[in-house]
Amino acid sequence: IVVTVNADGTLTPGYTILPPIYQWGGTPSTTNAQYTFNISEMKGYLGNGSTAPESFVVFVGEAATGGSGVISTVAYSYNGRYESALTATLPAANTATAVSHNIGEVPRVADWRIRCTTADAGFLVGDELEAGVLYTNDGAVNVSFPVSASKLDVSVIVQTNIVVNHKTTSARVGVTRASWSYRFVADRGW
Repeated sequence: IVVTVNADGTLTPGYTILPPIYQWGGTPSTTNAQYTFNISEMKGYLGNGSTAPESFVVFVGEAATGGSGVISTVAYSYNGRYESALTATLPAANTATAVSHNIGEVPRVADWRIRCTTADAGFLVGDELEAGVLYTNDGAVNVSFPVSASKLDVSVIVQTNIVVNHKTTSARVGVTRASWSYRFVADRGW
């Protein structure tokens, strides 16, 4: 779902079946109806089959259609950023947890953060840790946290334990799930 900003400031809604191309530089696609956004210039171009003139088009969401028309829509997040509310108690073992960020492209920054709600492992209430300093394990092997993202959601899966380096001793310890809350963060990155 797109909105074109006309020269007189009016808006014209529309749609395309071609997903936009986001690139840091280079030549925009000249394919007819292909929108290319050049991040380094912060300009958009719309191909017409032979050239790609600058265009003032904004992608505002996605729609799924069926034989009778639109059956569902997804509005994109404003500013290309998303931060979920805090959820009490960390996910149970072997549980995949996901949220919809609706940025409309795979975020360059995707994180799962935990916040201490009851003192634990040397951390005080309010301390936050990002996924990059957390480990999950099956009781024997520690692995980095698997945060994954797509153009519409971000997710994490926890094995048996969530392990951190103790805040004051640096010894690896498992956290108490009920002493922490969590949230997801996604950012388009430009």
